[in-house]
Amino acid sequence: MKIKDLFIVISSLFCLLIFSSYSSKDSGYCKFKLGIMKDIEGNLYKTISIGEQVWMLENLRVESYRNGDPIPNIKNNNEWQSTMKGAYCNYNNNSKYSSQYGNLYNWYAINDKRHIAPAGWHVPNDNDWQKLIDYLGGEDIAGGRLKERGFKHWDKPNMDAFDSFGFKALPGGIRYATGKFYNLGSGGYWWSSTEKDDGFGIVYHVYYFYSNIYRYNLYKELGVSVRCIKD
Repeated sequence: MKIKDLFIVISSLFCLLIFSSYSSKDSGYCKFKLGIMKDIEGNLYKTISIGEQVWMLENLRVESYRNGDPIPNIKNNNEWQSTMKGAYCNYNNNSKYSSQYGNLYNWYAINDKRHIAPAGWHVPNDNDWQKLIDYLGGEDIAGGRLKERGFKHWDKPNMDAFDSFGFKALPGGIRYATGKFYNLGSGGYWWSSTEKDDGFGIVYHVYYFYSNIYRYNLYKELGVSVRCIKD
């Protein structure tokens, strides 16, 4: 193990030991401040600073835009596949998953002008994601440093999951453009607000069998988790 990586592991362990205290620290790689954010519906989310960014520690579960307009909850597969308007769903259309994994949103919801993110926050763009990945050491290891440790939610082997900065990336799965649901327990997926010229959206993905974080160009009709970042 390289000296720099060893330092990250040791300092990250220190972070985890004091994580529950909600105090501020600034010591090399252990640089974070924990807080609380509230959405338009009153849902509370823990937040954390990683480097110069502040991220939600949980996936978004709001059912309304910032102005109070409802986001349609589409359960029917054909309707999900054909809509070109903002929509959300729960995994397997079962609301029991929302409290733990948040909701799954299509790309149209995260880019609606009414804003899905709470005031003062936004859905991260490609630059936001890349800054986080670079801070964590690059795409080959960033997935492991984001994933929640252990097997409470992740399937085994949950490769190299260390959750170095308390991001607690969870395997909330995905809803395909066909309306079918996949990968609860094995994969976590999050939207970028950046749009591709070819009409696709960008999704960041961590997987139970790898330490990498992957960047894909995928259909806008997919249902994907959202983590917001502070403006």
